[in-house]
Amino acid sequence: MKLLEEKGLVVFRCSRSKPFDLIGFDTKRGIIYLIECKRGTSPLGKNQYKKQMEIYNKLKDKFNVRYIVIRGKKLLGSRVIYMD
Repeated sequence: MKLLEEKGLVVFRCSRSKPFDLIGFDTKRGIIYLIECKRGTSPLGKNQYKKQMEIYNKLKDKFNVRYIVIRGKKLLGSRVIYMD
């Protein structure tokens, strides 16, 4: 979260990570980021992914929205594995 804030985003953490872990706002470019953070190799649950896609699809036609999955390993650093 701190790294995203350092990049200039206004970031909010969602309660119980529902429906996303973080929601970031790039106020300079007018982009909303829906962010899912995963540790290690744990997969994104099918039902959770379906719910996230429903929300994303509702928002993408009206707002400049990006969906991002960030997978990180403590020693190797984080990397974006999916970004729409």
